[in-house]
Amino acid sequence: MPVRTTALACSVALVAGHTLAGQVARPLTLSEAVDSALARGTRVALARADSASTRAGLTTAREWPNPTLTLQYTRDEPHYHGFIEFPIDYPWFRSARIRSATLATRSAGYRFAFERAAARFDAETTYV
Repeated sequence: MPVRTTALACSVALVAGHTLAGQVARPLTLSEAVDSALARGTRVALARADSASTRAGLTTAREWPNPTLTLQYTRDEPHYHGFIEFPIDYPWFRSARIRSATLATRSAGYRFAFERAAARFDAETTYV
């Protein structure tokens, strides 16, 4: 087994070395480095995911609750029971929930803008 692994590693190294030897290295420009950091950076990706999550939370906060139907079986008479629940969404609770979700979305937008600026700053300082 170790001979197989060593042979595989050597063949991969030879193929990789052969393909890299034929390529000509060209310098990376500052704008390409910044664009790459913004497109592939983990900081920006996490902030983008956080923004999407808060937008989904805002959409959920604006929805009206659905009525529910519950069916049960018991050993008592009558055996079958059904319950219908109509949730009452008080206006002051709903408006506070929507306002909170709106502010969370705004905060995530600020964080996203900060992370983009921080990624741009890191790429520029690393490049220079």
